[in-house]
Amino acid sequence: MYTFHQGKKSKKENQRGRGESDLSQTPVMLQRQADHEAVFGRKGIVQRAVGFEIENGKYRIFKDREVMRDYTSGLWEGVYLDESEVHYVPFRKGEVLLEGDGFTMQVDISHPAKIPYMEIVTDPFPETTHGYESLTKTMSILENMMEYIRKYGFCRTYLSSLKRFGSVPEQWEEVVIWSRGYPAGSFQMTAGIKLSQVSQLMEDLGFQQESETPEMTERKKNGRDSLMKPSEGFEDDLLTKYRRQLMLKEVAEVVEGMKNEYPVLENNDLCGLIKLIGHYLISAHGVVYSYPKNFSSLLLRTDFAAMFESLPSLLKRYLRNHNQIIWMTVVDEMNRRLGLDGIHTRLFRYGVYRGMPLSHRNILGSLSKRDWLENIPQGRDLLTSEHFSNRQRAYELESLGSYGDKMDMVGEEQNKKAPIIEFRNLRDTMSFKKWKSFAQECFRYVAAVNNGTGEKFGERS
Repeated sequence: MYTFHQGKKSKKENQRGRGESDLSQTPVMLQRQADHEAVFGRKGIVQRAVGFEIENGKYRIFKDREVMRDYTSGLWEGVYLDESEVHYVPFRKGEVLLEGDGFTMQVDISHPAKIPYMEIVTDPFPETTHGYESLTKTMSILENMMEYIRKYGFCRTYLSSLKRFGSVPEQWEEVVIWSRGYPAGSFQMTAGIKLSQVSQLMEDLGFQQESETPEMTERKKNGRDSLMKPSEGFEDDLLTKYRRQLMLKEVAEVVEGMKNEYPVLENNDLCGLIKLIGHYLISAHGVVYSYPKNFSSLLLRTDFAAMFESLPSLLKRYLRNHNQIIWMTVVDEMNRRLGLDGIHTRLFRYGVYRGMPLSHRNILGSLSKRDWLENIPQGRDLLTSEHFSNRQRAYELESLGSYGDKMDMVGEEQNKKAPIIEFRNLRDTMSFKKWKSFAQECFRYVAAVNNGTGEKFGERS
């Protein structure tokens, strides 16, 4: 049988699917599959709306008996699963282990070790009253399921015993979830956010904490300083969090400060698009990232070319005039004011894949800022697997612009188009008893941002 076991949290990539995609598929096939998921979802839901991933890196699948024996004997001190019970058939990313009302329990694959882990993926919930009620129901089921695992599963829970919470494919009924300690998970969210509201979003996420201590202030300063030089070690979680807050805040302030000189930025949609580009520029400029997706806390699933195309017609024509001189002048000036390397330099300054050979780390080295930015008004986002020339590694960019020109319909009436954004690493190792309230809080906030109410995150929690 398969076994899950509590291990160290892994930095992972998530790919929604049905276990149908593997490394043999082309990047275009991966994108088409992602597009299908974005548009149709499960159970016929049209809008991507607000969906969640809860990563459970604590539950690990062992590849073979030897690894299982060594791992359990070293960490479990008497709790041991007979190796005769374990056999190995490779899981595929996105394989569904349990399907419940509004969620699935799936297999995730860590990077770069390719170790299978468990994650929970919810359906997308439209920003309506009914969507909120459906979200609440789903999170209640998940809370009850995790409570059952905690209370009755002890160190091991057969998936067959979880049938009360959803359907389990017959071939997975003997899968065992091994857990040690209190059930928890790390939250990510995907939602449509109107371009006109990106400014409010970045202001909220890049906030300055009122109760900040001198130590926290110093760590933030260190975070900004270390942004401009490569890092070979694993980053401190708190430092990373503050660094990302600073980047969002800094980009927002720079673009706002450009409005007097560039009145075209008074258009809220364009201003939002430019700020998202600035966030990518400053994020890609910094440390050596262990994985392409990890460079941004706001990861755009809708590609940048589609967002440009959604701008008003007259504005697009103005930005494209005379070889896009206005467009390139604006983004070049923003890049300069952020204190980054010139527009002719490569987008990922130090590459990606920390700890791996330099040849792997530089797979994105051929993409310059100018090439990326010049192609956006022409209808091509080169920072996607579809346009990435290195096909061997391109599949690993599947979430960067993977939904192509697909946008969400947001708001209570679902009549406003919005690019789809993945909010990465919202919360780490959150107790399952807090999942429902946090998901509700996120849902309310997204709805409030898109409706322009000015409500801050957590005001009604």
